[in-house]
Amino acid sequence: MAMENVSGLLAAAEELFNNQEFEAALEQYNKAIELAPDDASIYESRGFCHYHLANNTSAIADLERNLSLDPENHDAYYNLGLIKLEEEDLEGAEAALTKALEIYGDSFEYLTNYAHICMRLQKYDLVIDCGKRLLGFSADNRHGLEYLGLAHLEKEEYETAIEYYKRILRLDPRNPLPYHNIGSALSRMEDHQEAVRYFNTALNYDPEFAYSYNNRGFSKFHLGAYDDALEDVEQAIEIDPSNASAYKNRGLILKQTGKMEAAIQDFLKARELGYEKAFDEDVEAMLQEK
Repeated sequence: MAMENVSGLLAAAEELFNNQEFEAALEQYNKAIELAPDDASIYESRGFCHYHLANNTSAIADLERNLSLDPENHDAYYNLGLIKLEEEDLEGAEAALTKALEIYGDSFEYLTNYAHICMRLQKYDLVIDCGKRLLGFSADNRHGLEYLGLAHLEKEEYETAIEYYKRILRLDPRNPLPYHNIGSALSRMEDHQEAVRYFNTALNYDPEFAYSYNNRGFSKFHLGAYDDALEDVEQAIEIDPSNASAYKNRGLILKQTGKMEAAIQDFLKARELGYEKAFDEDVEAMLQEK
């Protein structure tokens, strides 16, 4: 009789859940768990219900309870990882996705999200491993190529990064992002003339690409074209006023052209917006005086 009651409660809960009546569904899952406290699947279902009610703490607790009863449930590990990612628990998200992949093996969805988490954690070798495994699904897998390009760029392996971005362009020659990223790699290699050429193409395909305006401005600054550089970074700020790097770059241009007070205000604004890298010693000294 108890199992019949559990089945009825779960059927009612599923119907309510599918109708997005999550509070009512939760009540049915609670009753089912009272009757079958060792049924792993109910905790997983209730966890999804908690998630849709924006109660991530309870969702995590239910998924962890599910896994204590069913430790081979790769779906539960995967969803646990996504919720922990949403909660900015990156280490916890990485651990959960690692288990999901360990149990299930390579999955496009699992690998894509795992690569994203590892990128956030700056674990670039793991990102590269994910990218190569994604290319196992297809040599032209865009996600794999993009993650490989990003990871090699951050590892300062610029020529390798450029190779991957050029592969993306062969698949999608009108995509502004690979042009931008190639320009960024060239800029870091101090080939600013060639970098400007790639930023030009990125902006040709996306005239509102704030990051390309900012990076092109940075390269023009290093080429000594200060007026053009200032115009670019100001365009970047106009499109995206939260772009901390653009304020930093405008500060550099203003400092170079002798407008020290305005430069200091831009450096302070960049810090306020989250720019964390150290400035040159003379800039840091000026900021300390403020």
